[in-house]
Amino acid sequence: MLKTIVKSLCLLITFWILGSYVHQAKGQEVWIRKGPVFHSNGQDTKPRGSEVTVGDDFLSSSDGDGHTNRISWSIPPATLTEGQEVVLTIESTTNPGPLLSGHVDAGDIGERNATVRDQAAGSFQGYKRGDSFNRGKLVFKFKPGPFTPTISVSVGRYDDYSGNMSMVVTWEYESR
Repeated sequence: MLKTIVKSLCLLITFWILGSYVHQAKGQEVWIRKGPVFHSNGQDTKPRGSEVTVGDDFLSSSDGDGHTNRISWSIPPATLTEGQEVVLTIESTTNPGPLLSGHVDAGDIGERNATVRDQAAGSFQGYKRGDSFNRGKLVFKFKPGPFTPTISVSVGRYDDYSGNMSMVVTWEYESR
């Protein structure tokens, strides 16, 4: 019985490997994500303001009164193949205090034929129309163009005129 199970697993793994090889042999390029690269206040760095905390998929900000808001986004897929659906999301908490805003964007990656294009989110009513002012989504099929396929997120404090509490996070895709 155990011998039969092991034999079946070996066959499944072999067919999976062969199937992957044949799939790639038919010209299906695999695109690999590079990054993220953070850019803030004219430098390739994360924001350094004491009121801002940053991760690969979020930015949060506090004010002097103990109020905090957080805006987070989905990290793009590690690999892409042509025709694959890409879903990018962004969402903000809606607490009193620091006003946050942001949007997801894509370039030369198939975004022109998006099936859902509501890319922005803010922590406050009125940032954009509708009930989903704090949520955004971009959905499209991956189709690389002649330039480097890129996905980016721009986020920060709505009242940041210095650039110290805002940033752009960028990922590029490279064909392998």
